[in-house]
Amino acid sequence: MFRAGHAISRRACDRAFAARAAAGAPAPGAAGAAASWWEVPGFGGRQTKSMQGLTGGYILHDALVQQGVTVVFGYSGGAVLPVLDAFHPSNAPPGEAPPIEFVMNRSEQCCGHSAEGFAKSTGRAGVVLTTSGPGLTNIITPLQDAMGDSVPLVALSGQVRPLARE
Repeated sequence: MFRAGHAISRRACDRAFAARAAAGAPAPGAAGAAASWWEVPGFGGRQTKSMQGLTGGYILHDALVQQGVTVVFGYSGGAVLPVLDAFHPSNAPPGEAPPIEFVMNRSEQCCGHSAEGFAKSTGRAGVVLTTSGPGLTNIITPLQDAMGDSVPLVALSGQVRPLARE
């Protein structure tokens, strides 16, 4: 059974089971093995010192799930594509809805105002995800509006790789 707060992609779980098998751990279903894919230590909300095999996008996604985030408003761009991969519905177990709904608007400013409206109407923090550069500057108005109205808003932005800036 899949539970919110125990989200991780099937690909990451397959990599985790393969790594455990290579290290001599019992196969899934064997005596002493994890009963289900979400019981793999370090995945699905169980913190360990090693997050080997996970990208930053999946770590961010899991952190948002652990905090109870159910909706993220965002706009895609090159700097946040690895994060958007973690939000793709195909990463949810078969027959289960993804734990976080990603709502893509027509512009970053719309995303910010949507997240602000979500926060005002639900009482929970609104989360907005934008790409770097102009994408980030386009949410200044929603951020200022949220700050002025004391609305909880979390703004996440991608960053261009250092090699790409040269």
